[in-house]
Amino acid sequence: MTAASISNDPDLVRAILDDRLSHWARAVLDDPDSGHEARQIASHALATCTTIRASTEDVAESLTAALRAAGITSKSAVSDQRHTLVLDVAPRDAEDAITALKVAGYQTAQEWAGAAARSFLRFGGSTILTRSGTQSSVVVLRWQRPAPGRSKLGSLVRQIVTPTPADWAITDLPERLWWAYGALRPFRLVAERIGLASNEHGDLEPFLVTPDALLDPLFAVAEIEDTDVFADIGCGDGRIVVAAAERRGCRAIGIEQSAETAAAARERAETAGLSERVRIVHANAQDTDLSEATVALFFVPMDVATRLVPSVLRQLGSGGRIVLHEQSRLAPALPLPSESTAIIAGDAVTVAHRWNQ
Repeated sequence: MTAASISNDPDLVRAILDDRLSHWARAVLDDPDSGHEARQIASHALATCTTIRASTEDVAESLTAALRAAGITSKSAVSDQRHTLVLDVAPRDAEDAITALKVAGYQTAQEWAGAAARSFLRFGGSTILTRSGTQSSVVVLRWQRPAPGRSKLGSLVRQIVTPTPADWAITDLPERLWWAYGALRPFRLVAERIGLASNEHGDLEPFLVTPDALLDPLFAVAEIEDTDVFADIGCGDGRIVVAAAERRGCRAIGIEQSAETAAAARERAETAGLSERVRIVHANAQDTDLSEATVALFFVPMDVATRLVPSVLRQLGSGGRIVLHEQSRLAPALPLPSESTAIIAGDAVTVAHRWNQ
């Protein structure tokens, strides 16, 4: 396996965050003044982009065929740095397309029923489905696209009255009242604005898996030593906390809000013979005492990260650090990281943002 390329080059970091890694790499290779190290990283980046695109195109071919077998016509678009496939279908085919993708092993973050399901199909416009393994395969299924040329006022009105997952999660309505979610939305927005309702909706977003190829580079960026206590926020089945304990010799804590998944994580730690060094906590990370942790890793929806990064950073002692990896730009509400590092592995790309206590 080719070793990962790790770089703090701000141009490379920006290229990844702007989804233009391959363009950056070609520009570096075409520039006769580029240094040897930059050219090596650029060559590695192009090879990784080729691998990711080929893998995603295979998924696109398979899923397009599955949709065709269900009588659904679709168009696909792939990225060369993200394991993400965009599938466009007609609005009338949205429900059947979701069903076909579930048969293919993909899952949605939320299941809607009754009025919420009908409102979702009418107003949702798109949804994200994921299939997890050693890395996430992500499908963005779209059946509506914003109409061009809408005025600013029209866009604002639409934003105020068009329901979203946070609105469908408020209450179950009789199916005949599917239209009422649009009427409820302004009241929810006002309630959140004045503090009468929570504006935390991260649990309605899909949680993705950190690819195996990124683990060792992320551990290196976090500088995990055998004296550290490593915390994985949203640890899933425990793959990362077990890997950290095995490869870095540290103690590890996994925080997981799903009881079933937390049980699977404990079983993984026991199977690896690491029960004494790996502790799995079934809890919401917001309610968990992480004061014994010295380093924490996040790969969570940005809405969740915005709440948890400052909270966990306050709990860490002197020398503590947090690493959040993501291919998209950080939310403005997050504090500026101490450093941002580009990581390019054989079949995965990310930016690791690190905050130091």
